[in-house]
Order: sequence, then structure tokens, then C-alpha cells
Amino acid sequence: MAAHPSYNPNFDSNYGSQWGSTAPPPPYGNAPLPGQPPVNIQPMPITLTNPDRLSTHSMVCVCPHCRYEGESVITKVTGFGNHLAACGTCVFGLWAGCCLIPYYLDILKDTEHQCANCKKLIGIKKILY
Repeated sequence: MAAHPSYNPNFDSNYGSQWGSTAPPPPYGNAPLPGQPPVNIQPMPITLTNPDRLSTHSMVCVCPHCRYEGESVITKVTGFGNHLAACGTCVFGLWAGCCLIPYYLDILKDTEHQCANCKKLIGIKKILY
């Protein structure tokens, strides 16, 4: 019976000896190669030039007014989403005070982002346009 072609009866248990080298494999991931200095990669803050990139939560950004880099201060304000939901409750017959419930829901409110340093408005994340 013939031996399987990939079977090597002279295989040594030391790593790489079947290929004539006992050196370990190169490092994986972000590890520097031998002889090279390590590279420190830091995340860049988001420069808010596009209002579509705003979030409903506080986020790290650069203020376009004073160039301060830090977390924005958010404020929830009544917007079109609240008005639309209140009109919807009136249409479905919930007009006896229930139409005020959407004005208490923060998930329907717009989010204003302000700079923590100069307190100027950076942008508004609108729920509905």
C-alpha cells in the first residue's frame, strides 16, 4: 500500500524543521517588525463639517468656532418629530390630553450639540427634516 503523498515520515516535532527553518513565523497584527520603532496610532476626532454626522448622544468633536477638541454638550429640544407624533395621536382619536405625550419623549426630540468651551452651537441632529 502506498503512503499518502503529504505524509512525511521524517517529520520532526520542532516547528519549521520540515521546511529547513526553525525560526518562528513573523508577528501578526499591529506588532512592529524587528528593528523598526513601534507606531502609536491614536483615533482622530471627528471634525463636524457635515451635520449628517452628528449623533443623538454627546460625541468627541472639534469646535469650528474656537477649535476646542472635546465632548460636545447636548440639549434635547422639541422638533418636528414631536409635532408630527402629536398630530398623529389627534388623528387617531387621542385628543383628550394624550396628544401631549409625544412632547415628553426625548427620542422624538432634536439634539443640539454645543461646544463645552465657548458654548456656541456646533450643529443640530434632527429626527425628521
